[in-house]
Amino acid sequence: MADFSAASFPDSLQIPWAKFLGATLDSHSKNSLSLKLEPKPEHLNHTGSVNAPIQWGVGEAAAVSIVLGHILPFLKTTHITVKGAKLEYVRPAWGAVIATAELQDGAVETITQAAEQGQPLDVDVKVTNFDKEGRPVMHADAVVAIRPART
Repeated sequence: MADFSAASFPDSLQIPWAKFLGATLDSHSKNSLSLKLEPKPEHLNHTGSVNAPIQWGVGEAAAVSIVLGHILPFLKTTHITVKGAKLEYVRPAWGAVIATAELQDGAVETITQAAEQGQPLDVDVKVTNFDKEGRPVMHADAVVAIRPART
């Protein structure tokens, strides 16, 4: 896995959308990565809770980042995108949101092998968002697609 220090964090948090979002790395391991969002006023809906698209934005960024962290050496020959996701919002998110993306056991080896060989792969990523009290506010089953680079 790549070194997820602040200086070398994957490009997924450097794109304009992610910079607007303002998510930062909260924690990581081989199979899990969490991003934290301290919401800005533009992230809130009329009730003061974090707007659902913003919640998914941070969850999507976490899902992409956990996969991206394992294919960094192969970015010249591969690319990734979110192929789809099933979302379930379970309660309003008040305050900070932490999105935790998790890979299944054995996924890392499959991911790196596919990227190394230039083979397409759909990666299942479980995402759970938590509010400032640590309560789940959103669950997502995301599919992150690894594809050979376009020429």
